[in-house]
Amino acid sequence: MTLTEPERGIDLSRFDWVRIRLRVEGEGPQIWRLYLRNYHPAYSRAGDASSHKFNEVIFRPDDYGRVQDVPLKVFTPATWWVQQYKIPLAQQGPDLRHVYAVELASGIGMQPGHYRLVLEQMEFHGRWVQPGSFYRPLLLSWLGYCLLLFLVQHLLMRDRLRKARAARLAAEALSQSLSEKTRRTEEEARYDPLTGALNRLGGNKLLAELGEMPLSFIYIDIDHFKRVNDGHGHPVGDEVLKHMVSEVLRHCDSLCRLVRWGGEEFVLVCLHYEQARAEGLAERLRVALVAYPHWPLALPITASFGVAERRGDPLEQALKRADEALYQAKKRGRNRVEVA
Repeated sequence: MTLTEPERGIDLSRFDWVRIRLRVEGEGPQIWRLYLRNYHPAYSRAGDASSHKFNEVIFRPDDYGRVQDVPLKVFTPATWWVQQYKIPLAQQGPDLRHVYAVELASGIGMQPGHYRLVLEQMEFHGRWVQPGSFYRPLLLSWLGYCLLLFLVQHLLMRDRLRKARAARLAAEALSQSLSEKTRRTEEEARYDPLTGALNRLGGNKLLAELGEMPLSFIYIDIDHFKRVNDGHGHPVGDEVLKHMVSEVLRHCDSLCRLVRWGGEEFVLVCLHYEQARAEGLAERLRVALVAYPHWPLALPITASFGVAERRGDPLEQALKRADEALYQAKKRGRNRVEVA
């Protein structure tokens, strides 16, 4: 029974056994040969059908009944074929990789007579997919899936880290911006928006930071400032305040801090100034304000000054003495400097 052309062949090596269903007729014991003919260019010759390998098994139907399960591993090359074609030792083993035909022949020792053999069924059984052929692609598929999953997770993690870093940088930028705004707000809150001098809050913070530093206070009060506001209006009074602050700061060095203590009253904090030096500065300021040529409406603006040096006493006490000296300056006619 030809299955295909010899050169094409069918690979039966992956099967384990073959089931044969036979119906035999005839007298006496019967011995039959089952051949699985195999083609191979190493020994097969063109035009010589007998050169194709005879993988044979010999069986007695009476011993097995009509159905026989034959393991493929029991097939062996026919001895006569090996001898006739002088097959090398390396090619004398069974070979079922290119089977092209199945043949049945009578065996040696059968009596002459009439026999009938009907092959009703022939089934090859085994693993259609070998474990290695099945598990290898499966393993590769799982490895590929795991690699893809790892790659996707890696990309997602990188994206999450990128977004987290961007969010952190944005939060840091926002925090820095808020800190800067807070700092500017706090800084602005320490200064008088009209004159640019420190306000009362800024002055108190300054005094809190001075500790035991030696200094002198110069208390300044614009003379008859209420008359300016009442007679010429608050806008003119505001201009007087701005001009006064500008002129005072023009005559001060980097050790002086000017604080608008309230209304038309100012406190000049002179760091590392002893009393005589502070008194001299106060007198120069008094003279400068009298001579200042740019007062609004050419008003004759003057100021009174009270000077006090800190002598180891609390800052509040030194400031109080400067205030008392200012009171004496006003009491004694204004436009003068008094020292406590």
